[in-house]
Amino acid sequence: METLQSKWNKYVGMLILLSLIVFCSQPVQAQMTLSHRVKVVPVTHSVCENFMCIEKMGVGLNTCQSNLECANLSQDIYAGHPLDLNNQKVLHFSPSGNILNEISDASLPQYSGFGGSLGIIPDVTGDKIDDLGIGTYNTDISGNDNPGKVSVYSSSGQFLWMVEGTELWQHLGYAIDGIPDVNGDGFGDIVATDFFTITFPSQIHVYNGRTGQLIWEKPAGVSTTATFGLAVSGLDDINNDGRGDVLVGAKGYGAVPGRVDIYSGKNGDLLWSQEGENLNDRFGSSVRNIPDIDNDQVGDFIVGATGFDCSFGAECGKVYIFSGKTKNLSLTLTGPQSFAYFGVKVSGVPDLDGDAKGDILIADAPFNGPPKKDRVYVYSSQGNLLWSVEAEKPFEKFGMAIAGLRDIDGDEKGDVLIGAYGFDGALLANSGKVYLYSGAGGNLLWSHEGDSIGGLGLSVAGPRQF
Repeated sequence: METLQSKWNKYVGMLILLSLIVFCSQPVQAQMTLSHRVKVVPVTHSVCENFMCIEKMGVGLNTCQSNLECANLSQDIYAGHPLDLNNQKVLHFSPSGNILNEISDASLPQYSGFGGSLGIIPDVTGDKIDDLGIGTYNTDISGNDNPGKVSVYSSSGQFLWMVEGTELWQHLGYAIDGIPDVNGDGFGDIVATDFFTITFPSQIHVYNGRTGQLIWEKPAGVSTTATFGLAVSGLDDINNDGRGDVLVGAKGYGAVPGRVDIYSGKNGDLLWSQEGENLNDRFGSSVRNIPDIDNDQVGDFIVGATGFDCSFGAECGKVYIFSGKTKNLSLTLTGPQSFAYFGVKVSGVPDLDGDAKGDILIADAPFNGPPKKDRVYVYSSQGNLLWSVEAEKPFEKFGMAIAGLRDIDGDEKGDVLIGAYGFDGALLANSGKVYLYSGAGGNLLWSHEGDSIGGLGLSVAGPRQF
């Protein structure tokens, strides 16, 4: 015989289910905050469709039993379109490549570079979905030329906060990235760098992900002022203080080997520093975290040195993979030919080959001799080439933005997002293009061309694993 308690439990369960159905049926509404706007494209998109990514790619809704569980599976993908003369924007894609939102800022002048840099930030709103940082490094503010600014948006495209640069030619937001919680509030935070200032050395700035309040900032060293912070990445906790940390590249110019620094996310203390092997190596041209490749339960990191000279030719490029826990060098890889600029961009990607370790993405940008197509290489944690893919044509800047993503297509392996901002469309030059590949074998899942002359794919971002 059914008890009163069991009847009550069934009743409560039905109420929860009905509430979920009502919530899932509500369409997403455009968000407006002052001059910041997000245009929601009028497609059959609902709040829950944004969550049900696994169902879309054919795995089945039975993997998502509740809205909360679906939120943890959200797979938001973004690409910057920052060179459009009149409508610089960031496109927000579903896992299947449909445009969900166009995020833009109507207050900005032409050529401001909105979306020139993107960074996925661990959840800052409490909805268990990662959010988005956007860099606008060329904008003019209060009569200053190009101080730049950083803006943060929720996963639904709602404007949350922004911080503006204060110096002439500061270019705040030239590089940005999310960081696992650094101030102990349980939410993600964000790091942003300057490109160059006339009166002050370049700096890195770490901001509270929820409020935009400055947590700490650090100036460049004397020898690396001009290039400090051209590459930056959030890191897993590498000093065992329970907070995320920050990796910064300073590739140097001229007779400088380049350098990489790691700073404590908690207080900005310098934890580790490493220079390149040789003068002109440009060590630190690119930097990124990698999901743990050495099974020590701590994330690792990768550094590109595009100017490294190989035995067979100049500037083939070299890439270094370091243990996050010990800082020991785990692996090196070199470019396939002279002037390949191997390592111009690097990234980690969740396990692709079934060994339960992170894997490696590396882009090159060859320019010597006859025109050559850019290529992106995918390596295992042991340095074995798994697959590679090249641009459709030369000069497309294919791979100048790359990102290793958590599983998008439901095969329980990471996936690969690539931007080609120099791609020429059938009707428009330099419209740009983005590509999503299955990490398991390199099959193209979808691609999207820009709709104007504007360099779609100069920046890309998607679901991230630290």
